[in-house]
Amino acid sequence: MIQALRNLLVSCGLLAACAFAAHPLQGERLHYDVSWAGVVVGRATIECLPTTNPVLVAVRTTARANQTIQSMYPVLDTIQSFVHVSTGLPVQFRKSQREGDYSADIRINFQRSKNMAVVSGQIKGVSKPDTTLTLEGGEYDLLSALVKVRLDSLVPGKSQFLSMVDNRKRFASVEVQCLRRDTIEAGAGKTPVLVVVPKIHGDALFASKGTLTIWMTDDPLHVPLRMESKIALGTIKAVLTNRTAP
Repeated sequence: MIQALRNLLVSCGLLAACAFAAHPLQGERLHYDVSWAGVVVGRATIECLPTTNPVLVAVRTTARANQTIQSMYPVLDTIQSFVHVSTGLPVQFRKSQREGDYSADIRINFQRSKNMAVVSGQIKGVSKPDTTLTLEGGEYDLLSALVKVRLDSLVPGKSQFLSMVDNRKRFASVEVQCLRRDTIEAGAGKTPVLVVVPKIHGDALFASKGTLTIWMTDDPLHVPLRMESKIALGTIKAVLTNRTAP
């Protein structure tokens, strides 16, 4: 269940809200309650931040279990993507997992002038050999891929296909489906939404672990209001509780 919770919290990071420094969403902060079997088991925060480098912005998600679970099994996961403001493509991706006595870190350096990405990291303090992947142009990481989707036009019945690097592999074509328009209860009343389903393949997020569905506001901001993942143990839900506008 902890793995499934981590996956859902990470998926929140896939919807982080900024790709370009001049974009009106820069500075947005999203806060989610994550529940399983009707009980809140964790929280996630997504931020889009400026960096000391004027050509980069940082998309960051931090996820942790709630106080009760944290006392028994500490969970603190942080993911960051540093995105070039002129292309929307990632320059570096970092993921840090701290779950109980388990720790893991991964870093992807995109060396686009050399058409390669170098993946490094450690598990439980033991460094793993670097992996070098060949880039063919336009590859995203987990965060920046759906950042692009959020900032693009979403048309019901149509899909977008992106190339992506994740978990020491390059995926040539990751499909993100925009299924339909819908209406859900959010805030003070009903809100028009678009229903989006990322089809992450291979060893990437939710592969063979569940089906992720995302409800985004049906407006140019495409704010992710709700996410659900159906797994063997039930359904995990993430619901937006607070949004700080840019």
